[in-house]
Amino acid sequence: PLTTQHQIESTQPNPTKSELSTLNPTQPIHAIRDTNSMNIISDWLPSSSTAAATNNEEEGQRRKSRTKPGGISINPDTSGDWLPKSLIIQNKIMPSNAEANKKSDGVCCGSSSSSSLIPGCLSNRKVICGIIFYALIATVLWSFFFSRSFSLFSRQSQIEELTEQVQILDGEIDELEIQVDRLGGEVDRLGNETDRLENINGQLNIAASGLNETLFFLAGLNSDLNITGTTQEELTQMLNDAIEDVGVINGLLQNSISALGDRIESISDLNGSLNSTIVDLKEEKEHFKDISQSLNSTNIDLDARVSTLEIQLFNITEQNDSLSQHNKDLRSIVTFLNQAAINFNSTVEDVAGYLADDIGESIDLVLTRLELSYQDVSFYWRCATSFEYFYEDRLWMIDRYASIGPDDYSDVMEFVEEHVLDEMCASRSDFELFLTNDNYIGYTGSSPPVNISFHNLVSGIERYSSLMMQYYFPEGESTNGLSKEIWTNARYNCQNIPTASRYVWTQEF
Repeated sequence: PLTTQHQIESTQPNPTKSELSTLNPTQPIHAIRDTNSMNIISDWLPSSSTAAATNNEEEGQRRKSRTKPGGISINPDTSGDWLPKSLIIQNKIMPSNAEANKKSDGVCCGSSSSSSLIPGCLSNRKVICGIIFYALIATVLWSFFFSRSFSLFSRQSQIEELTEQVQILDGEIDELEIQVDRLGGEVDRLGNETDRLENINGQLNIAASGLNETLFFLAGLNSDLNITGTTQEELTQMLNDAIEDVGVINGLLQNSISALGDRIESISDLNGSLNSTIVDLKEEKEHFKDISQSLNSTNIDLDARVSTLEIQLFNITEQNDSLSQHNKDLRSIVTFLNQAAINFNSTVEDVAGYLADDIGESIDLVLTRLELSYQDVSFYWRCATSFEYFYEDRLWMIDRYASIGPDDYSDVMEFVEEHVLDEMCASRSDFELFLTNDNYIGYTGSSPPVNISFHNLVSGIERYSSLMMQYYFPEGESTNGLSKEIWTNARYNCQNIPTASRYVWTQEF
């Protein structure tokens, strides 16, 4: 009988389990498949150098060899650094198919004929399992560190995604408006298609009616032909076939009519749904527009209120400071009266003279502070209000020598009247007359000066305020202006000054 001889050769002993655990997974493994016996020839390279391997082979001749059962020869290495160099499983003689199958089934599977191969197979399985285990551990660690590095940027990515979502939302609103317009066109197209299908349905009904009449006519003709002889039987049969064909066609037409009716109903339902969707979208669009306009108007109102409250707070602060100063003056007067009563023993003339001088100084101080407050209003009204914020996008604000124009002139003058002229009790009509005719301003347009530039308007406010201050607070003993007595009677408030005594601009020639 044919036999299979398996020879296993090794120049070094098999590794232990601890040495297999320290095996370098990157060490190359060469495998060659034998096409005759389907066995694997594996070469394991030693971890030592080639020169060391050559010395080991020379020394192996001097060492005592011991052989395990199954033909495995083991040569120990004195250096302790070894790995299996070659493991050869080879068929020396080609057996028959049956015997080859029988013997190949027994390799590494515990058969009695190949029991000597079990240690080598187990060694190969341990090495392969170690390589697979190392690959799994490397994959898990790589995934863990990749996920950890990815999480460091997740928060920044979320912030960027939120910013992108805000921009995408604006784009979606625009796309929604485009979709509404497109759906409107689709509704019109579906309406036209519905009309066309209804026309086809009517034509099919007319055709079906005509076919029914033809059927009745042919049936009558058939009965007439039956009266004739046997010579007409073939014609009768043909007519019957034609009648059956017409009946089939009629049934098909009826089915087509029913299908078209169902389709028309579905298209009508779809058309109604699209119309309702368009109406809802238009309502939502108008709702969002109303909300946007309401927010814009609310923002403008709040800005105006903030400006008004700031001015009121400024005035209240000034009044509190003035009252506080008056209280201090009263305390000083009371203290002086007490001291005067003790020192002068009620010399009324001296006390009255002192008080008159002190009151005069107090009046001068109050008028000086009032004049400074008016100057603050006239010179810093743009900083104290939101004027430049309201009109920052206007051409005459960008180019301050360009004319304001009739579109914005009325709003600008109302703003100036509220925040400047009313604070100083000045007349708007008198101020417009000043802007039109003052030689220093040099305006040459119509009256009111709707084409005045913003630069000339600011200069006019400053010049008009200076002339008004000269009238309200004259220097020295000048009689060309308001007297201290008028201010005292008006309680230092220009609103209480009689109209006849208020400032009116007079052109100088």
